[in-house]
Amino acid sequence: MKWKTEDGGQPRLSTRADWEALALRYWAAARPHLSSRPGRWAMAYHPAGHSLNGAEMEGWSRQLWALVPFLAGGSHFADTERLTEGLAAGVDPEHPSYWGTFGSCDQRMVECAVIGAALRMCPEVFWAPLPERSQEQLVGFLDQINRHEPVDNNWLFFRVLVNCGLRHVGAPVDEALQSATLDRIESFTVEGTPWYTDGPGGRTDYYNPTGFHFYGLLYSVWEAERDPERAARLRERALAFAPVFLRWFDRHGAALPYGRSLTYRFAQGAFWAALAWAGGGPYSHGQLKGLLARHMRWWQARPIHLPGGTLSRGYGYPQDAMTETYNAVGSPAWGFKIFWALALREDHPFWSAEEEPLPEDTAPAVQPAARMLFSRDTGKDHAVAVCAGPPPGVGLWMRHFEEKYAKFAYSSQLAFSVPVARGDWSNLAPDSTMLLRRPGNAWIVRGATEDFAFGDDWVRSTWRIDDRNHVETTLFLRAGTQKRHHVFQFGEEWEIIEGGFAVALEGGTAHAGEYCGDDAAPTLFVSGGGWTSRLVIAAGGGSLETAALGPGSHLLFPLAQLPVRRAALPSGRNEWTTVVEAEYRKDR
Repeated sequence: MKWKTEDGGQPRLSTRADWEALALRYWAAARPHLSSRPGRWAMAYHPAGHSLNGAEMEGWSRQLWALVPFLAGGSHFADTERLTEGLAAGVDPEHPSYWGTFGSCDQRMVECAVIGAALRMCPEVFWAPLPERSQEQLVGFLDQINRHEPVDNNWLFFRVLVNCGLRHVGAPVDEALQSATLDRIESFTVEGTPWYTDGPGGRTDYYNPTGFHFYGLLYSVWEAERDPERAARLRERALAFAPVFLRWFDRHGAALPYGRSLTYRFAQGAFWAALAWAGGGPYSHGQLKGLLARHMRWWQARPIHLPGGTLSRGYGYPQDAMTETYNAVGSPAWGFKIFWALALREDHPFWSAEEEPLPEDTAPAVQPAARMLFSRDTGKDHAVAVCAGPPPGVGLWMRHFEEKYAKFAYSSQLAFSVPVARGDWSNLAPDSTMLLRRPGNAWIVRGATEDFAFGDDWVRSTWRIDDRNHVETTLFLRAGTQKRHHVFQFGEEWEIIEGGFAVALEGGTAHAGEYCGDDAAPTLFVSGGGWTSRLVIAAGGGSLETAALGPGSHLLFPLAQLPVRRAALPSGRNEWTTVVEAEYRKDR
């Protein structure tokens, strides 16, 4: 299902009224799922690892990420009584909809954050109408987050947002705990960069823009007078992050899919909404408006909705295979954080500004904190980055960790794939990565890496399989073209498969072309969906072939294919070089 306007086109998203209308469409789609019990999302099925209480609260509360800025910006909403009814029921221990008591690291901590934001932004809706007893119950329910420990990562900000809301309505707040929590958050900063690690261990991903910096911008505005020094630090760090994050977007509005929680989809653009609300920083209103509008239009053109209009689990289409174990039916509504721009009122110059193209790329192409190198060519049809891989011990609990963090390359328009079956190696989703196996054994895929190093146009790391076998890879990226140089040090024979970018497999038929002339390196072209993926054997041996991925493994294409390089290498030292490129050949 792709949402269209009455004239059959995509939503314009040029005015505040356009964004209001889209937010209301999402509310209208959600409303039937919220009808059976106040404060709950009725679950047709419950696929996540946390409690049903947490999942049903999640489905209800995440609607507020759109509705809180909607209301704060002065929009009319006919269902405010429904919101207060759900809130009062959820915190009442005697009501059947009670969300329950919780302990440390509970999913309900996550969902309390937006309620804190609601109290801070719209107390006239979420606090004043409640009877005194419900107000006391709400404070008691939210205060649980101060009596138990959140996960030691971006979750700490949930406590901060809750306490900002409680303070705003006159409830008592443990200021020492709030300060210590903020100190702990700031301890995750990566020295000399605007990045945070998502807790101890070194993982950097979308939880920087959609978590740390998003919440930091909210705090920087809310607490500018009460905590000016910290508010200024958080704002300055976000402003420094903006040109770094800009490289993750292409000129069509798509962002680079990388890391966990990608089912939140257009949460990728929420940072720009918060930045616009917080004053804009390095970019004009027209530039930020263009970033937001193009991004949301790109998503609205994808079949990401279920028949009733709610968001499906998945990325470019309904696809449970790529989701996390903590993603329930209502989880994708976390993406509604992009509606934060609605907190700007109709007369704000942001809404009257004309959309402008991407700002000029000024940030270095190498992002050491993310262990990535981005293409310097912003005129390409996709944002592309090569990735050295995450450090050891990071995220091993995660579903499809190797695919989400350790591929050689990621693309805004060509995304990546995750395994959907065993058996044939093509089901292991080897696009933009490497598979290895000892003859007769199972395939293994590139994972965490060591010995990270970088230069202006290269990143290097080592995949250490065991004490006798490792692969050192240097990735170059120039104007969108990758050169991968591998040094294999093996204690035995290995079979190897290396993949290029995957493209759409249209009609179930591969379209491939190979050239292997006397004066040219062996080259394989695979085309689909207007894209051509090219893989070249620049040095070393091996053969080229086309592979179809398992159905439903690619994040954007239900059926996909890719070019691969295959070889068997003996023990000892071996080297080879592969060139990978993808080009769009249709007029857009």
